[in-house]
Amino acid sequence: MDTIINLGTIFASFVIYQLIFHFVSSWFSAKVSPCFNALSLEKKIKWNLRVVSTCQGLVVGVFSLCIILFREAATADPLWNDPWLVKVNIAITTGYIISDLLLLLFYWRAIGRIQLLIRRCTGLYLCFLTLMEEVVAYIGSFA
Repeated sequence: MDTIINLGTIFASFVIYQLIFHFVSSWFSAKVSPCFNALSLEKKIKWNLRVVSTCQGLVVGVFSLCIILFREAATADPLWNDPWLVKVNIAITTGYIISDLLLLLFYWRAIGRIQLLIRRCTGLYLCFLTLMEEVVAYIGSFA
């Protein structure tokens, strides 16, 4: 059941970050600063990516703070501990990285650099490695 929740979280995170990039950031930035509309397309893309990155950092930061504050309850029984909040946090980050990777590839001419591509792919690999145990168990339940 956790796998379905994490896959749903990854998908929802991806969609939300795409919506923030394509719609919310431009609308909000134009309302806050009329100069936003005068920016070049490349600068708007970079700005919108930074807004999405900031939103992701805030969400994951709040989750991480909750994990740290309530760590004692999570580590009280380390043998049977199920760190579901950590998995949700990783799932949110995975959705963000997939979204960011897609935007990087789509806007390669404006923002593409090989270092960014390697960084996204490495981060995605690490997130999937962390969630892989759960995914393998889920796939094995169908066999």
